[in-house]
Amino acid sequence: MKLRKLLIPFTIIASLTALVLSGCGRHHQDPEDKAEWIVHKVSKKLDLNEQQKVKLEAVKTEIMQNYKKHHQNKNQMMDTLLAEIQKPQIDPSVLMGMVNQHQSRVDEVAPGVINKLVEFHASLTEEQKQKLTKKLEKFRKHHQHDES
Repeated sequence: MKLRKLLIPFTIIASLTALVLSGCGRHHQDPEDKAEWIVHKVSKKLDLNEQQKVKLEAVKTEIMQNYKKHHQNKNQMMDTLLAEIQKPQIDPSVLMGMVNQHQSRVDEVAPGVINKLVEFHASLTEEQKQKLTKKLEKFRKHHQHDES
């Protein structure tokens, strides 16, 4: 039961983050617009009340604030990777440094996003949680890759 309480928020955060960053095929759209579209869809599908919408909006705001930082760092990481590839031999310590830097950013951002997500989740009714679970299962099936 304790594992399930932890698993649900992590699944929600992973899915919301994936949706915000991928936009479900809306690749040429502004990230803010994508996030707004996702909030609208979630609000509609779960029939959220005003208090719940405010909590979901807080999740979106937290993710978008961090998205902007991530996007800048992503470009820097790509520049570093390109520079390494052009060398006669790749320096593993540079790549490991990139990984460590990325991990530290995730560690820095995750608590804020998770806290907002936990607040949103706590505001949902059991029926809304069931709907959300079904939608996430459908999302996972749709985006699952064949491992054969």
